[in-house]
Amino acid sequence: MSLPIYVIGHKNPDTDSICAALALAELKRQTGINAVAARLGTLNPETKFILDKLHVNMPVLLTTARSTLEEIEIDDAVTIEEGQTIRRAWDLCLENHVKTLYVVDDKNEYKGMVTLGDVSKIQMQDLNITSELLKETPLENLVASVKGSFILKGNLERSGFVRIADKRLMDRDLKGAIMVLNDHEDSMIKSMAKGCAVIVVAENFVPNSYIIEMAVTLISTPYNIMKIIQMIYRSIPVELIMTPANKVIRFNKSEYVEDVEREMLKTRHSSYPVVFQKKILGSVARYNLLKAEKKQFILVDHNEKSQAVNGIEEAEVQEIIDHHRLGGLETIGPVYFRNQPVGCTATIIYQM
Repeated sequence: MSLPIYVIGHKNPDTDSICAALALAELKRQTGINAVAARLGTLNPETKFILDKLHVNMPVLLTTARSTLEEIEIDDAVTIEEGQTIRRAWDLCLENHVKTLYVVDDKNEYKGMVTLGDVSKIQMQDLNITSELLKETPLENLVASVKGSFILKGNLERSGFVRIADKRLMDRDLKGAIMVLNDHEDSMIKSMAKGCAVIVVAENFVPNSYIIEMAVTLISTPYNIMKIIQMIYRSIPVELIMTPANKVIRFNKSEYVEDVEREMLKTRHSSYPVVFQKKILGSVARYNLLKAEKKQFILVDHNEKSQAVNGIEEAEVQEIIDHHRLGGLETIGPVYFRNQPVGCTATIIYQM
């Protein structure tokens, strides 16, 4: 994002200050420079009469030289709907080369944040934790994660534990379990007798109708047993593992870069949401602040800090065009300075 150069006069602007800013900004634009006339206060009646008479728009009002997030380049926010699976979250992170996703609802309103670390942690957590998450996971997520389809959709309550058929099948507590089975219908019957809630059948096998009629949720998938187990844990919706919006530092587009940087130092997140009216506008990281351009100014009709825009020390002064005494304004580097003993700054600009 390339910021304009602001051509601006002094505080409590008079006609010379306003007209000089307008004239020099137009001159700069005609030479290919993106210049914008600005002012530091309301117009007096004389100046307003002149601009109205000439049908010229007044310069934009500035109150500070500090930059806001709206004025610097930030990253696009990669979003994911709250009901999407953590598998989809993983894919989005890899596709977009990001570590943070912003969770939104069906109205596209910001709800929270989920990171690549949050997704990875699910694979390493205790089964008691993941089982609680799987209890709340919609059956549709299970089907989507294993790229399968419903043979029958039941409504039995799930425990969240994932089981397979083994020698101790009849000794295990299978009430509400999610069973991952192959084409052995005997194991299906035993699992249903023990109270399982869901059976995911491997390699597209479809059991006989008498099994289907037993009202347990049956899902068919092309995956083998090992792949199914991996994918089931990735079916958990991101809303169950995200950090809610009210627990995440977020910024408004109108916040100043220096204030944002100070707030970032309190945490160790890699990026933060920029939100306006509950909508996610973008994502800002420390590197965005480090490479942010400072506002650039051309000062007209003044050269004293007390008369300049607030925060001028945070900006870059490119030129000064004035007809007053020399003030105490310091700049970061050398500038073009034109000062002549004439009646007004507009006269100097006319000569340029």
